[in-house]
Amino acid sequence: MRYVLLGAGHLQIGIGVVIWFISRDVVRYQPVIIATLTVILMAAPAFFLTNAIAGLPRYWSLLDFGCCFLAGGLPLLFCLWPAKPSPKPAGGAEAGGQAG
Repeated sequence: MRYVLLGAGHLQIGIGVVIWFISRDVVRYQPVIIATLTVILMAAPAFFLTNAIAGLPRYWSLLDFGCCFLAGGLPLLFCLWPAKPSPKPAGGAEAGGQAG
């Protein structure tokens, strides 16, 4: 069991490093980000089922499901939300220009 726990901990650290790396350029790695968020979202019911089979308390299963669902679903929603184009400044002047 110690081997499994330590291995899972190292894997989580590695996944964190990968997420940190891809978060530095979200436009370039957008497909990877969407795939990662989708996997996290699909893991929510898997965590619930695993916890239920292991006999963990119901609140623990719901907490794991809820955290995983929010951690994958909310960012994925914002990634896929259609963006509005930014409005052009009045008169064609750049914002923050000199008044005169």
